[in-house]
Amino acid sequence: FSPELRERAVRLVQEHQGEYPSLWLATESIAPKIGCTAQILLNWVKRHEIDNGQRPGLTTAEQQRIKELERENKELRRAQATYYDPWFYDPGPYRGYGPYWGPYGGGGMVIIQRGGNGGH
Repeated sequence: FSPELRERAVRLVQEHQGEYPSLWLATESIAPKIGCTAQILLNWVKRHEIDNGQRPGLTTAEQQRIKELERENKELRRAQATYYDPWFYDPGPYRGYGPYWGPYGGGGMVIIQRGGNGGH
């Protein structure tokens, strides 16, 4: 549904809410005229009320910001896990040698050996 249709539907519910004993009955009456279900229309009305401070809850902008921060946090955790994962630095068949250990590096990081014979 377009944003214009949503706004019009919410406005209709708010204008006619006084004619019904409950918000649910108002949305049930107006929803078929718009072509959506009463539950969808009720969700739009509640979201509008939250965004305008008429109902407690997180606004749409706050929810979007939380999602962005969670996505960024997930990416940072993935990058950190890769950075600190000792297998990330394991040079594969040349166990014990590589940029951080052995003849080619400064020896600042110990690489844990995989395999049963200790890499020999």
